[in-house]
Amino acid sequence: MQSRNQSNTSSAFAFSSLLRLWPWLRPNKKLVVIGSSMIPVVALISMLQPIAVQRAIDNGILKGDLQTTLQWAGVCLGLSFASYIFTAIQSLTTSTAVHRMIRDLRVTLIAHILRLAPAWHDHQISGALTTRATSDFDTLSDSLNQGVLSSLIDVMVLVGCIAGMFFLSAKLAVTAIIILPLITWIVIWFSRRLNQVMLASRKNLSALNGFTQEALTSLNAVKLLNAEPSVTKRFGSLNNQYRDAQLQNVFYDSLMFATIDGISSITLGIVLFITIKSSGHGSDLTAGILVAFVQYVQQLFEPLKQLGSKMAMLQGAFTSMERIFGLLDRKDHVHGEQPVSWTNAVDIRFDHVSFAYGDGGQDILKDVSFDVAAGSSLAIIGSTGSGKSTIIKLMTKLYDGYRGDIKIAGEPIFEKSPENMRRHMGIVPQDIVLFEGSVAFNIGLNRQGTTLHDIETAAKIVGADSFIDLFPETYAFQVREHGANLSHGQRQLIVFARALVGLPPILILDEATSSIDPQSEALIQAATAKLLAGRTVIVIAHRLQTIKRCRSVLVLEHGVVREFGSPQVLAAANGRYSELIKIAATGLAPSH
Repeated sequence: MQSRNQSNTSSAFAFSSLLRLWPWLRPNKKLVVIGSSMIPVVALISMLQPIAVQRAIDNGILKGDLQTTLQWAGVCLGLSFASYIFTAIQSLTTSTAVHRMIRDLRVTLIAHILRLAPAWHDHQISGALTTRATSDFDTLSDSLNQGVLSSLIDVMVLVGCIAGMFFLSAKLAVTAIIILPLITWIVIWFSRRLNQVMLASRKNLSALNGFTQEALTSLNAVKLLNAEPSVTKRFGSLNNQYRDAQLQNVFYDSLMFATIDGISSITLGIVLFITIKSSGHGSDLTAGILVAFVQYVQQLFEPLKQLGSKMAMLQGAFTSMERIFGLLDRKDHVHGEQPVSWTNAVDIRFDHVSFAYGDGGQDILKDVSFDVAAGSSLAIIGSTGSGKSTIIKLMTKLYDGYRGDIKIAGEPIFEKSPENMRRHMGIVPQDIVLFEGSVAFNIGLNRQGTTLHDIETAAKIVGADSFIDLFPETYAFQVREHGANLSHGQRQLIVFARALVGLPPILILDEATSSIDPQSEALIQAATAKLLAGRTVIVIAHRLQTIKRCRSVLVLEHGVVREFGSPQVLAAANGRYSELIKIAATGLAPSH
């Protein structure tokens, strides 16, 4: 009973999933209608072809009537030609509609994944998400094209064959179709096994893709640690698991085809035996009927062979849809829809803010309070893990779920749109991220309203134009993946210029100069002095020279505010900030 309920639930989910595809299929409904209308036509032609052969043999060849033979031969030729034409139209229209639907659905999924909160991404494997956005869609496309629509054709051809058999000879028709219950049971049994191995194959492929992406992303670390043998061994193990699952799929698929082929041959032999045995007793079974029945038996079992593998493909499609719509149904978004309209520097205020990553986790920030006046600048310093970057993540609404209150321009940010807020912020993250494309694209990122003039202005402010103008194509110069054809300092300056496009009222530098060469740092330090005027600036940096330019300093320790005030006041207070100045004076790297 439980298994039956699970099956009913699974079938209900499968059909509901197919219905959920309609919003993406609706723009191509004309193609779907045209393709669907071809299905009964193709089935009817398949039913008529053996009858035309029977008429040509019995009414033409056996009677020596050349004209009748040529007429029915022409009918057979016309039916064959029509079958190819209508099948091509059906395949072309439905495949075009499905591929367009897959394209639009893939874009929708990627946009949805990008909008999901970082808190959700923290628990995901990027390689597995890549599989969902690529391989799952390929499986869905193949299954819909070769599974759903082709299965409809197979079923209608099957019905047409049975109707044609009874039209010619009810006795032979009963003999041929009496085996159908056994064939149906065989198809269902094999489809279940194929579904199991297909699911295992999908899981193994997801694990293989995830590990491959992780290994390639960490290629430099793998080489430096001489970890190539262990990585290759792990890849080989995952690859073998995927291969074994694929081989199981081939085994069951081949065994099913061989079994049905054998039953088809036996059935055909029985039909021939009955025909020959009955031919001497005044039977109305003729040579033409015998030839037509041979064709019908072949047409009858061919769709049954295909249905087994297609049922497994359909299960693969339902699995892919479950994974795709499972992502689309995720509601892990950062709260807020109200837009902001900051045009000038704004004030920022944290009021008794506490925050922990994940439910029940330990607080990273503990009752943090500070304020930054409009047009002022704040430097945040502290040891690793003290909560510096967490403050930036909350301020930019990468995360919510904090306790306390965060206000910008005097308004709580809880109801504000995260995307809209970030359009008014220039952010230089700790990690440098460059994309394959032109320098102009890497600075402007094709953001709405961004012009080449805006890009060039931002590059001049940070001094990036000094090397961009030397490139063969200047701002059209193609940057390789991860900026492989640029120096570290050049990559950092391009990211810095990216943050300044449009001259945002808030500028956030998250350890932006922590790992660049002195010459590049000097350019950024000179630019920073200009940027402090007219906008609100938050700086997280190791360099005390940068910190001294800021009007106030926030010293964090284990998520707690230890000191807050101007650099001059804190330097004279003989506290943690004072210690950092003394360490810098000795030439030792500060431990924050």
